[in-house]
Amino acid sequence: MRRNRTAGGIWELQRRPWAKTAWRKTVWQKFTPPAPQGALISLRLEHSGLFELTWAKTLDPVRAMLFSIPHPDSDFQYRDIVLFDREQVGINISGKRKVPVFSVLGRIKRSFFQTFTCVLHQTTAQSIQRLEALCADAGIGFEIWTDASWSKTISVAGKIPEYFGKQVFPTPADTEVWAALASKSESDILQVLSNWRIISLGSFSNLEKWG
Repeated sequence: MRRNRTAGGIWELQRRPWAKTAWRKTVWQKFTPPAPQGALISLRLEHSGLFELTWAKTLDPVRAMLFSIPHPDSDFQYRDIVLFDREQVGINISGKRKVPVFSVLGRIKRSFFQTFTCVLHQTTAQSIQRLEALCADAGIGFEIWTDASWSKTISVAGKIPEYFGKQVFPTPADTEVWAALASKSESDILQVLSNWRIISLGSFSNLEKWG
């Protein structure tokens, strides 16, 4: 709670100057690559003595909404609104795309989404894509955590570090994956998983709610 109050306090104290359009433009261009509101960025969450990289979309120069499902130990939730430091601390490389990384200073507003995990059985790339589509239609966050990662730094002195994924979650059998879902209610999760089971002929087990 203390972290949240601190983040909120910083935001309340600093947001007034950004009402001045010219100054806002100066700050935004000085500390971040040119990007409009809604730009994709990567945020570094620190917890458990480690850190993970999450995806987010900017709301303004220092606020963003999380679009990844953070690990439960982080105490952050899918679609939390957070305050982030404007100074870039790295580059998240995903495929051929390079996205700037910023440090999270704290949460401004907690979302109503809750984190759930389950094991998906008899999965194929096509069946996972179907589940992802069903979740998107229902407004549910969805990620495969079998290949989720903490950050591994590969850096050269004097240069901005680049972050690559490093697998940390256990890998089930070849046709089983560990999935994370974020929703406001467990009933919505069960409905989507039941629909997916009928459509894909797959199955799921070990549905667990975190937090």
